[in-house]
Amino acid sequence: MSATDGKLVFPLLVDKPEKGKNEVGVFSFWLDAFLSILDGKVDLDGEKLDRWVCNQLYQSLCQHPRVGVVVNTVFQKRKAGEYDKTNSPGQVDYAKYRKALQDEAKKAGEDCDEKQKDQVEREWEEFAARQRKGGTEVVNDYNNLVQRTTNLQADVPMKKRAKAMLESLSDTVQAVWTVSLTSAQLKDPDVLIQKLVEMCKTSKGDESAPRRGGIKKLP
Repeated sequence: MSATDGKLVFPLLVDKPEKGKNEVGVFSFWLDAFLSILDGKVDLDGEKLDRWVCNQLYQSLCQHPRVGVVVNTVFQKRKAGEYDKTNSPGQVDYAKYRKALQDEAKKAGEDCDEKQKDQVEREWEEFAARQRKGGTEVVNDYNNLVQRTTNLQADVPMKKRAKAMLESLSDTVQAVWTVSLTSAQLKDPDVLIQKLVEMCKTSKGDESAPRRGGIKKLP
């Protein structure tokens, strides 16, 4: 990979990535891409490589609302001479600067991922409490939350996902499924979401699917 054309190679780490762009919203994804790119695919070495990595790191991380603050702090320290060469004031020691950028970005990024995991786990707890107009909305909310859970590698058991989804449905649907499905099926979110998708193919089914009023807690 040529590193001499000045293009940003690393993906942008942003709060809300847009589809079709080289953007990610999870730090662990960004880190995987970063390490993969550096795995013998860059045609630079020594100080030139360190300088290139520093520029790439800054550009790809500075827009993130939390990691970007940390990266900018390190950048300001570099401007103040904190990472200058010991015997050459005014000349940046790019190996030292690179290490500071990587270390601080990693700490901040991993902390962000952990906070996002906590948020996702809270959303599973609160999933059934949301008011929805139709079963299709339940399906969309569920699929979006599953995707975020997968991206963050959050530990949310399948039984808990199934329970959250089932409790978000009407008492009538719960009563019918409790009779018609086995205990194993009721604990399998893939089975439940597929049945809900089928149910929502009719407007009557879509309208009658979501829970109205208080939550009927399941054992």
